[in-house]
Amino acid sequence: MTTSWSFDDVDLVQLDILASRLALLLNTGDVIALSGPLGAGKTTFARALVTRLGGESEVPSPTFALMQRYETPRLTLTHCDFYRLEPSELGELGLDDAVSEGAVIVEWPERALGWLPEDRLDVALDETATPDRRRIVLTGHGNWAERFKRLRALAAFLDRTPYAEAGARYLQGDASTRSYARLVLPDRSAILMNSPRQPDGPPIRDGKPYSALVHLAEEVTPFVAVAGALRERGLSAPAIYAFDLDRGFLILEDLGDRVFGSEVRRGRPLGELWGPAVDVLAALALEGPGDLLPVEGHAPYRLPSFDAAAMLTEASLLIDWFWPALHGKETPPALAEEFAALWRPLLAQAEKADLGWV
Repeated sequence: MTTSWSFDDVDLVQLDILASRLALLLNTGDVIALSGPLGAGKTTFARALVTRLGGESEVPSPTFALMQRYETPRLTLTHCDFYRLEPSELGELGLDDAVSEGAVIVEWPERALGWLPEDRLDVALDETATPDRRRIVLTGHGNWAERFKRLRALAAFLDRTPYAEAGARYLQGDASTRSYARLVLPDRSAILMNSPRQPDGPPIRDGKPYSALVHLAEEVTPFVAVAGALRERGLSAPAIYAFDLDRGFLILEDLGDRVFGSEVRRGRPLGELWGPAVDVLAALALEGPGDLLPVEGHAPYRLPSFDAAAMLTEASLLIDWFWPALHGKETPPALAEEFAALWRPLLAQAEKADLGWV
């Protein structure tokens, strides 16, 4: 399966923007094949990609060395130039090791056709009638074809916002499937959240998946609604500059890099950090969330109740996961039922408590 995407009259600024968006998708095991005549801009494109991954600003062409390795904050990137490659040398380069350890960019890939994997991104660059502009055709093969759909949807979303010309810099996210990037313009920055709707997992109880039992957010509408509600109450949640609820894209206020972990490492007194955090918890306890939270341009979002069934599911993680890990075997059904029976009356009381934020 292949999918292509073409760009005409691309200047250096647009090339850098394109490279920054592609850099967001790169993972260990990826191969990007750069083709085009001499002077078409293959090394320029590779340089932009390395730089956007947070690598070195000086990226020479590896024409004579054949391979140049870069350690970036996200992954190892190997830049190959096969212009002078002899067919007999291909097996000596350790390309398979480079792919297993990071991502690989290949210039003159036609000299290594027997090695190129089925899952790869082809980037074809060609000159145009204007000397400083290029035509670029991206072709995704295998799993890149599906990833292209997300990239094109992201580009369409950004083009409708004031951040269409922004460069994107990858940000380390959390343990979820969401990904983040900092969108940077000369006079401002913002945070891009990329959070595609997630499919249901396997049923674990009463025919329902874990996410449904505990009311996990499976798309971005709850984030938008809760952030707005917190800001209305005077708390510091990020402003949302633009969103696409259906596709799961948000542009958020950039609150900077000063998070608890980094501040503690800098020697900031814990009291200065925990004091305001406790104040926020107290403010949340004083004013409940309400059932319906407004979402600009959309129907209000109904906040799900953290009911007794959801609380029991969370409590049962102890016997579903920790008990087997400790004893090396599944939890006996009788013990699991005894555990649930002990918790049910307590959770029924907790369910009747005043509503609050969870």
